[in-house]
Amino acid sequence: MATTTTLFSSVIGVFQSNTSNSFTRTTTLNSTGTPVNAVREPTTLDQCSPTYILAHYAATGCLNGTYYADAECQREQIIQLCDEVAPEFIAKTALFAHSTDQSERSKNLAVLLCAMLSVRDTELLKTVFPHVINDVPMLRRFVHIMRSGVVGRKSLGTVPKRLIQQWFDERSDDELFAASAEGNPSLADIFKLVHPKPTSTSRKALYGYLLDREYAMNDLHGLAQEYEVFKRSTGNPYLERTIPNVSFQLLTTLDLTVKEWTTIALNASWQTLQANLHIFARRGVFGDRAVAQQLAKRLLDESAIRKSGILPYQLLVAFQAASVLEREHSNGIQNGIQNGIPSVIQNALHDAMEIATENVPAVEGQIYVCVDVSGSMQSPISANHKSTAGGVRCIDAAALLATALLRKNSNAELVAFEQDVVRVKFNPQDSVMTNAQKLASLNGGGTNCSAALKHLNARNASGDLVVFVSDTDSWIDGNLSRQPNRAAVFLKEWKMFCERNIKAQLVCLDIQPNRMIKTAEATEHGDILNVGGFSDDVFSVVSEFAAGRMKVNQSVTVIEQTLL
Repeated sequence: MATTTTLFSSVIGVFQSNTSNSFTRTTTLNSTGTPVNAVREPTTLDQCSPTYILAHYAATGCLNGTYYADAECQREQIIQLCDEVAPEFIAKTALFAHSTDQSERSKNLAVLLCAMLSVRDTELLKTVFPHVINDVPMLRRFVHIMRSGVVGRKSLGTVPKRLIQQWFDERSDDELFAASAEGNPSLADIFKLVHPKPTSTSRKALYGYLLDREYAMNDLHGLAQEYEVFKRSTGNPYLERTIPNVSFQLLTTLDLTVKEWTTIALNASWQTLQANLHIFARRGVFGDRAVAQQLAKRLLDESAIRKSGILPYQLLVAFQAASVLEREHSNGIQNGIQNGIPSVIQNALHDAMEIATENVPAVEGQIYVCVDVSGSMQSPISANHKSTAGGVRCIDAAALLATALLRKNSNAELVAFEQDVVRVKFNPQDSVMTNAQKLASLNGGGTNCSAALKHLNARNASGDLVVFVSDTDSWIDGNLSRQPNRAAVFLKEWKMFCERNIKAQLVCLDIQPNRMIKTAEATEHGDILNVGGFSDDVFSVVSEFAAGRMKVNQSVTVIEQTLL
């Protein structure tokens, strides 16, 4: 059967708290009026065991069969699956998901499975909790899910409270203080829920400090004391101060001088620097041309880029956001910005993105990347203007994926299409943005995915992987009310391609997913992967699928052999 995955959504957005006193499953309807609890259609999915499906999700971040591209649907299906499998398998799956690739998908799943164990088997939760909830972000996610009520309870309960208390006891004062930066829920919120008992004078002072209660300044140790002394000395521009080595988020709330912000920027890690350029712009750091050039040079540090493992989409988002910010500043839309992000920084982000394409996993074999160049591909990925991805168009993401795949595989070929195949000179060695502009300049009319396959079949093309990239039309269905035969034509062409290439696989990527695959035929092919949304995870998902490592039966075996 086909596989569908959706790349989206922070855990906070998925697990909103219920307002009722008792837990009830959601009655929200999806885009066709079907309750999200009933997202499973009568396809081959129902012939699979719950163990098989949960293992598939843990291995790939995907669910077999068809479902709507909605975070709430994902959550409901996982909870339903957990109701149907043994608690021991839930525990082993949590460990497996946590140990795979540490992507946001696998992290969120591992935390949700831990929360499910709190109502299924607390003894197993005791075993799994220390391994999965191993840092503050994971702890926050766990508490948020528990309090949301989605797993059947809205209080933490005795065992989870005790586990969290033990979690605090095992961390040093500096570790807890470093983790006290902004977050939802905050550490102070979690303290109030579990009431950890201080085991030392310094821990008692730290708890009082973080809870905004009475404490003795002299009893604070380490970073907490260093930070508080520094904070109390702010506002004096003539005082030379040593900036404490604390979380960047803790510094953003302070009244610091431009000189101090410049010092922070120059000493920041590569990841912190590239992720907070807008803050440095607001603090006036880029007003000094020499400083801007020095920071641009750091952004272009090839060894730092490779060491970070960063993939190019994150840098594409940063590049486009910097361009938007600079345009707003140049047009007089200040928004509190003392200086925009200068071109030397934007150029560094652009070039860093090119270097980061080397971090993209390789995909072997003959590849055809079929890119939709219809007019709708000009639309932004996110309709939310506050989103950092708001400046990235669908065609930009498509160009990034195509460029990266073609650079990593000399046998790869681009096929641009709208109503028909469009000729375009596409050089993978050109920059991503250059290629994006080439594709965007085509700005065609409607979308006909089967045109690309017809083109390949007319050439008797041989290939191992075909990747379709569209805004909303790659999932084969198109607008069935107007073109009821579109899916049938597409699958007919795909069948012809597979007759020549018996091991060929197909990836259909919808950058802006808003509906399910409506044709039963599309759910019956094990060679089709449907992906919804766009993030850097796309590269690893395509690579894993193409390499045949998304073998669910194998994942079931690995999970069952996991030691508890």
